[in-house]
Amino acid sequence: MVDRGVVFYRWQSVNGQAPFAPSDVARQLADDILRDPAKALVTGRDTTTAVSVIDPGGPDRPTRLQVLAVRTEENQPVEWSPGRTVRSLIMSDGHFAADVTHLSIWPDGFAAQDWHAHAPRLGRLAHFLRSQARGHVTFNTLFRPDMMATLQHLRGRLRRVEIAMTSPEYVDVDRSGVIGTLLPAVYGHQAPSLSVSFGMGRYGPRDRYIDSQTEEAVFNVAENAQDMVDRLVIRGYDPQVGRVIPVNLLNQRITRDVSVPPNPEAVTLPDEASIFEEIGNARRDLDDEGLLACALEAQAMRA
Repeated sequence: MVDRGVVFYRWQSVNGQAPFAPSDVARQLADDILRDPAKALVTGRDTTTAVSVIDPGGPDRPTRLQVLAVRTEENQPVEWSPGRTVRSLIMSDGHFAADVTHLSIWPDGFAAQDWHAHAPRLGRLAHFLRSQARGHVTFNTLFRPDMMATLQHLRGRLRRVEIAMTSPEYVDVDRSGVIGTLLPAVYGHQAPSLSVSFGMGRYGPRDRYIDSQTEEAVFNVAENAQDMVDRLVIRGYDPQVGRVIPVNLLNQRITRDVSVPPNPEAVTLPDEASIFEEIGNARRDLDDEGLLACALEAQAMRA
């Protein structure tokens, strides 16, 4: 069996662009790929992304995609064995190593992917769709409502922030401002993936907190740019408990753990039909619990 987490998102059309219609975009993309297979691949500055349309979906069923983080020839992994030197991984011409995730996008604004340590982030997909299919969409992670309430308790009292970001190449242009306060201007969009930690020293006054401008930038990232965040841990003073507490955003996502049979052609991947079935089951369970609706209400209150 293959274990995965199913992580849920809220998708939205990008302001100032044509409304995003998942099934229309997927159907057009599938037709384009059929005419020209190269349309399935987008090569960026540092990374390459591929998309396969499994089912374009429709008004009453989800769009199903396979998203791949492709390792081209210049960044292929190597083969290694204890006691032996590394050597190139032998692959057929035109074939590449790739990390894979499966994604369902529902017409009502929700999406979910099967998550694992190397799963491609949905910022890659948004970048791909802008570049290849004229589809402008953003994906925001849905967090547990109680986590949102905790973050509000910490406003004005942040002591420390640890943040790791993916390449700004995959950040939507209209949202890139959220990192301007956190990163030196010299990096711009040439920055590689990076990690920073900043805050008040442990030996200074206990009532000193991160300044309001920086705090607002942190909350903007937490609320609006999760697709570029690999790690975000916020530590702040919570007056309700009387001490500094940590909040790890990635541990607070709305998710369900599933276990499915392996793909017979690639045993490290889940069986395609089974993983999409489990994603659908997870959606129905969360709807029955009302958790997705509660997450949206918390998101609206936060905004």
